[in-house]
Amino acid sequence: TAKYGTALSPTQSLNISANYSLKKTNDIALNLEKPKEVYDALATYKIFDWGSFAYAWNQERNLGEVQAGIVSNYDILKISNNYSLNIIIPFSNPAITSFKFTASYKEVLYSDLIAPSNNFLASLLSFEGTINF
Repeated sequence: TAKYGTALSPTQSLNISANYSLKKTNDIALNLEKPKEVYDALATYKIFDWGSFAYAWNQERNLGEVQAGIVSNYDILKISNNYSLNIIIPFSNPAITSFKFTASYKEVLYSDLIAPSNNFLASLLSFEGTINF
């Protein structure tokens, strides 16, 4: 297993990070190597004092791994995109300290490169509000 990552802040408002990991599973009986690679990136931009916009991307390519003591045989590509807007409004109130609102959209593309009939695209749109005491 190998993992690498980096992060930088080119401005006070922008933060960017990226990671890579590689896990190799060896099937000794068939003399095969089954790698799993994961790439991800996150960019967060502070829009104003009370909010931020974030974009997260993830890609996984998995050719198999050990499950229940057996090396599985599959070839999967999964790509995720997530967009979110976070707003925190502070209150000068002894009972309520802030109100947090989050709007998020996530999309996942799952591709089974051995059995394409298993492919799908899923999406989720969510809104959440929280009052902090």
